Amino acid sequence: MLVSGSVRCFGQQQLRPLSPRPLARPTPVIRPAASSTEAEAAMEIPETFREAYRKEGFVHIPNVLSEEEMSSLIDPAYYAFLRGDIKVPEKDVCDLGAAGNRKHVAPALVSINSARNHHPAWKGSALEKKCESLAEQLMEAEDVELDFDQIQAKRPSCRDSVLPWFQERAYLPEGLPEECENSVSFWLAVTDVPVEAGCLRFIPGSHLSDLRRHTAVRAPANEEEAAQQAEVDVPRALKALVGKGERAALVPIQRGDIVAHSDRVVHGSGPNLSSQWRCSYLINFKRVGCVVTERSLGIENPFSQPVGDRN
Repeated sequence: MLVSGSVRCFGQQQLRPLSPRPLARPTPVIRPAASSTEAEAAMEIPETFREAYRKEGFVHIPNVLSEEEMSSLIDPAYYAFLRGDIKVPEKDVCDLGAAGNRKHVAPALVSINSARNHHPAWKGSALEKKCESLAEQLMEAEDVELDFDQIQAKRPSCRDSVLPWFQERAYLPEGLPEECENSVSFWLAVTDVPVEAGCLRFIPGSHLSDLRRHTAVRAPANEEEAAQQAEVDVPRALKALVGKGERAALVPIQRGDIVAHSDRVVHGSGPNLSSQWRCSYLINFKRVGCVVTERSLGIENPFSQPVGDRN
């Protein structure tokens, strides 16, 4: 069964690209390679960025895609996905928000997994080439490969659009080879993402400790509300335990910027309290051998499978 994004995800609301407002952009810190043929594929970041990534588990990289690249490369297909013009199997569409396990409720945080498989034109794009170059630098490895991707869109003025604290690594089974411990995700802002729109937040340095206990997120309905629900989805999200005294770092970014983060760093995002949809796109890189191992286990995208509690 195919899921129509315009029916299940967004009701009758028509979603269209936002007109970018003028921004006071920071000075670009990424330097393309010297030749024109390499410029699209290679991007060099300063050692201070690599050191921040090693220490904190994440780093903000501004101006990875220009407005022209965003408008031509990302926007057309991205919003076609959200309108339902590009059909996606039900296993690759879910709601990661607080109400996400109850059917017939307007989704709060729409997740579309493996988008590039449903829109092959994205494969080998300038974004992927730039992120592959960045992955080699941050992972300090040359044998890197794109593993999976994910679209996320948060409904405007929606307190249920919180993404709970979690570690991406918790979505994978235990016992994977050591090379699977080295992984980086690139979170692209498709719209501006200020704090009030539900920007990413991290527990700095948490990637250096053991993987935390995670529990499956289920609909937060009380018994009376639950009794009124005819159907309940299988849980598709995990939540990590975070201490009250732990310091969180908020990372608001602008359209075309990226946040690179380790799959072991504890992170999440707040609710979208703004008047606009908050849109992002994530691609993950791992070592080639790890991707081969995942595929041999039938893992195409860790976010497209039901989850259970993880110790």
